[in-house]
Amino acid sequence: MRNIAVWICSALALLLLPKPCLSQQAITIKAGTKIIDYFPLRERYRYPSFIDGIAVFTGGTYTESRFNYNILYGAMEFIQKGDTLSIANADKIKMVILETDTFYFDKGYLEVIFSDRRLKLALKQYVKLVDTKKMGAYGMTSSTGSISSYNSISSVAGYYKLTVSDDIVVRKEKEYYLYTTENGFQPFRKNNLLQSFPGKENEIKQYLKQYKVDYSKESDLLDLMKFLVNI
Repeated sequence: MRNIAVWICSALALLLLPKPCLSQQAITIKAGTKIIDYFPLRERYRYPSFIDGIAVFTGGTYTESRFNYNILYGAMEFIQKGDTLSIANADKIKMVILETDTFYFDKGYLEVIFSDRRLKLALKQYVKLVDTKKMGAYGMTSSTGSISSYNSISSVAGYYKLTVSDDIVVRKEKEYYLYTTENGFQPFRKNNLLQSFPGKENEIKQYLKQYKVDYSKESDLLDLMKFLVNI
């Protein structure tokens, strides 16, 4: 009897564990459905609601509005006369400041999560198209393989509301970038890291050997940034 009670308690504990967020995994969008329907509103945006901010342009001008970063579209959106719009000509944006957060635009919006006088760590979040499954004979689908030419799904908002004709696979991505005053933003990789600190390669290699840095793990990169600030 006691064993049964223990088993029931264990089963209940498993049921109460938080379920993994679907957007952290590959999601198959079935033919005849819409991409946007697979991403609840809370998962599409960086913030729960639009917040006051300033968009600073490369020419030095700026504009104030209420902004939110749309992860699904990979676009910075703002409110104008009750309508939700995306910033046009995003390549003219230098940065968007939302309360205590700063987003730079460099082939996509990069959110700064660590900043020092000469170094920054930034995060890029977007939804990536990773596969297309064509409808074949007898109603079966076949994969076309990984679509490496796609950086992200089309940023045209209307695309997400259209019904897809084939099964497609998408995934919510997180990519980290290292910024130095000499090299600007670069994907956070070992070779880019070493090239950004000439003369300090041995110290960095020793750190990497000791701590086994995972370049997709934010906590590892934050610890590494604290080390880099002091070398």
